[in-house]
Amino acid sequence: MPSDDVASLLSMVTEVVEEPTLHNRPVKSDASTVKVWSQPRVDADEDFVYIRGPVNVAERGYAFRPELSLQIRLEHLQELETMLERFLVA
Repeated sequence: MPSDDVASLLSMVTEVVEEPTLHNRPVKSDASTVKVWSQPRVDADEDFVYIRGPVNVAERGYAFRPELSLQIRLEHLQELETMLERFLVA
């Protein structure tokens, strides 16, 4: 994603994580111990930030292209939120 979009992604993830209805959902026992997100890798030449993790998109391709929507399992959102916060502070 473009570097300027990291803060927006964090804002959206935080909004979902803070949703009151999510606090009553059972959490898988291994969700808190298994790291599923890579550390962000910055490509300064293209002003891009790369993050690998459990994201599903409608169609897989061989080239980078914008996605209009991403599917991320709820149990992985809090780790993503924490990682993005640390990245923005660094």
